[in-house]
Amino acid sequence: MKIENNGSSELSRPEFMRPKPVEGSQTSGSSAVDRRENSRDQLALSERALLLSKAQGALAQVPDVRADKVQTARQALDDGTYAISYEKLARRLATRL
Repeated sequence: MKIENNGSSELSRPEFMRPKPVEGSQTSGSSAVDRRENSRDQLALSERALLLSKAQGALAQVPDVRADKVQTARQALDDGTYAISYEKLARRLATRL
């Protein structure tokens, strides 16, 4: 199976593909000797990588399951007190059609 990027994603735009220098990095035109003596590790992230990193951080903050809602529903099912509003259910189903 071959997956092609047809450019439809916002993240595939050229401005997201250019690396962005990390604050404090040196990119001036010094000689090779100067760079070795004052060498620092450098990292450049593209806008796309920064966006993906931010999204990943936001997702890490969100729980996968709303445990309180699950527990409440489970307890109501076990007790036999779980009530379904068929009118409300019908309205919601109708809006999705």
